[in-house]
Amino acid sequence: MTTPLGQVLDLSASGMKLFIKGRLTLAAGDRFDASLDERGGQVDLTGRVVRIEKLGVRRHAVAVQFIDMTLEQRRRLESIVDAAMFVSPRLWIAA
Repeated sequence: MTTPLGQVLDLSASGMKLFIKGRLTLAAGDRFDASLDERGGQVDLTGRVVRIEKLGVRRHAVAVQFIDMTLEQRRRLESIVDAAMFVSPRLWIAA
């Protein structure tokens, strides 16, 4: 799974971890909107950067927590996470 920000390394019902190669445009505490698509639908979420790890020159791992989720958003996200366990993560798209 990839996003415009980078590759999704891990996805759960509470957040995700991104690998970002190149210039880092995020800082801890930054908020941004994300849209996760699956074959059956889409869920729009708000994420907050909770941690940034420097992995090398212009390479970072960014931990993102999903915030302010409604019950319906959580249900849809859990469905995406469950489905991703059985299908290649590259089939999912986050924007």
